[in-house]
Amino acid sequence: MLSAADTRLARRERAILGLATVLDPEALRAALQAEYPDCAIGQLFPYFVHYKPGTRCHVAFRLTAGDDGDDLRAYAAAYGPDAAAKLHKACRLAQADTGPLGQAALVLEARNIVFHVFPTDRRLKATGLLEQPGKRERLMRALFPDRPEYSQARLRHLRYKPERRYVARADAPDGGRAVIKFYNEDGYRAARRGAGAFSSRGALHHLACSGHLDARRVLAFDWQPGESLHTLLSDSQDDSGMQRRALELTGAALAELHAQTPQCLERPGNGAEGDRLMAQAGTLAQLCPELRAVAERLARDCLARLDEAPPILRSLHGDFNAEQVLIGDEPRATILDLDWARLGDPATDPGLFIAHLERSVLRGHLQPARMERFANALLEGYAAVSEPPSRAAIRLYTAIGLFYLAAEPFRYREPAWPERIEAQLARARTILDDRAGVPKTGAVARSGRGRTG
Repeated sequence: MLSAADTRLARRERAILGLATVLDPEALRAALQAEYPDCAIGQLFPYFVHYKPGTRCHVAFRLTAGDDGDDLRAYAAAYGPDAAAKLHKACRLAQADTGPLGQAALVLEARNIVFHVFPTDRRLKATGLLEQPGKRERLMRALFPDRPEYSQARLRHLRYKPERRYVARADAPDGGRAVIKFYNEDGYRAARRGAGAFSSRGALHHLACSGHLDARRVLAFDWQPGESLHTLLSDSQDDSGMQRRALELTGAALAELHAQTPQCLERPGNGAEGDRLMAQAGTLAQLCPELRAVAERLARDCLARLDEAPPILRSLHGDFNAEQVLIGDEPRATILDLDWARLGDPATDPGLFIAHLERSVLRGHLQPARMERFANALLEGYAAVSEPPSRAAIRLYTAIGLFYLAAEPFRYREPAWPERIEAQLARARTILDDRAGVPKTGAVARSGRGRTG
């Protein structure tokens, strides 16, 4: 059943006919079952929404299907003005007798909805090879030409964002492990650059690409043992200092990444940040019309502050948070997923990292005092290697990071998502207006090996 907030959104969104259906798992399942009575579709569990106002909405699901109740991944795409072309292609695809439900696509023409069950994906073409043993073996041989054991590897699902990226772990019969990533066209170009841009140095361990198939848009990486920094920070009873050491190591590794100068990273385009900020304000206004003025003013004020800042271009991770870091036995941190690596202000990465911590506080998962200790430890680790960005710059990018994360409560189907969006925007405004800066420890003020920005 739709929440009141989802119902109001669906009523406002006149261009996407099927929005109310894809946001309501029970209604979607009933519609699919009525149109395809021979398909045994179990319960649908939404876990991510990608919504582009006036254009389309993709909802990713876990679901059970068949008599044995297998856990599958799927997504429903509700289209707007270009629905006719999308549905025409989907109807042709639906004629293929493949997939866990017996068809490659289930089409609800009256509602402009297409339902795909993984491994069928409209933009991740190579994933379709995974359900065909012979083709999967050939794919794995091509990806690992010197490691034939991977042709018989079992794949374990790790992460899936429909039409954007799929990540799996390949477990070979001899015990070897690797990670394989499938991308859409735009994502692959960026990921290919990031994968080859950096090298291991000092506290930074860079996980080099071990295989690639440009024609299939697939990358492979050796499996890296270790514990996610996100998991380490989730332990509320840590009294051993492990969290602090892990954060200091992470800060040092980030400083090493910022200090490298690969030639392949993209430079920011003129006006790109302003366009992105205003686009985000538009999305938030569609989700919560009552917050339109708040979101637009915040976007304009962030852009004004960016225009005041001195231009600094360094290598960036681009999507830095605790889930992107592995801590192992060695005194190095592995920084993962350089798919968004680019040039920019080095305050961007620690700012976004702290924005994720701020969001955890707002969700009630982290105490403010612990958040401050975590931020301090990260920046102290950075300062041990190189002078960190200014407190004012980090504060600015923390506010910008929270602004960009403001739609996450809706995307991840959190309860009371309008109130949570409002709380994030309010916190971003408070941070932006506070010119005093973040973490004021002696260690952060120290110089390391000289200024890197």
